[in-house]
Amino acid sequence: MGNVAKMAVACSPSDNSSWSPSSLSNQPEAFPWYALQIRQRGRELCEQMLRNWGTDANLKHGEMTSLDYADGFFDVIVDVFSSYCVPEKPFDRFLDEVSRVLKSGGRFFSYHPSKNSDAFRDPGPAPLLDASTLDGIRRPTSPYYPQSYPFRFIDPGEFEAMLMQRGFNILRNERIGRTYRSMAEYFEFVSIHAEKANSK
Repeated sequence: MGNVAKMAVACSPSDNSSWSPSSLSNQPEAFPWYALQIRQRGRELCEQMLRNWGTDANLKHGEMTSLDYADGFFDVIVDVFSSYCVPEKPFDRFLDEVSRVLKSGGRFFSYHPSKNSDAFRDPGPAPLLDASTLDGIRRPTSPYYPQSYPFRFIDPGEFEAMLMQRGFNILRNERIGRTYRSMAEYFEFVSIHAEKANSK
């Protein structure tokens, strides 16, 4: 396990860049974690949280559309509710980068808002930036209100096709949803797990 390199991408200090390494800190064979924060302040807060938990990770401030790592560097990349905050074109570049920096046989896991969510189907005053991205969550009765930055949704089949185009085999593709306000509102995530095909 010591030679396995894992990266978590994150857009806030409370998401996977901090909880991923902390959840493994008591394991004697825990593998090295790398974390990418798109906000410098987020990186600083993550460093503080990791110190408080007595664990560590290789934190870096950067852009998920241009990962500053060598080709085939990582065994695993984790994206839990993070890459949704960029519109379609930057997300395409992110997936290109994921494919580039993953080793053959490496794993990619993503947990991403689904277009089956009422927040996307009934966005209220939030305009679309592209076919998948709202300019924020602006309807007061929507989960995650208020958000004033891009908020992108994806269809499970669409996500699967995008990964397959980049040479991934899909291991699992699930829909995970819940209701809000006494079942008046539905919000769904796509949970997808893929493996980069071995180079021939």
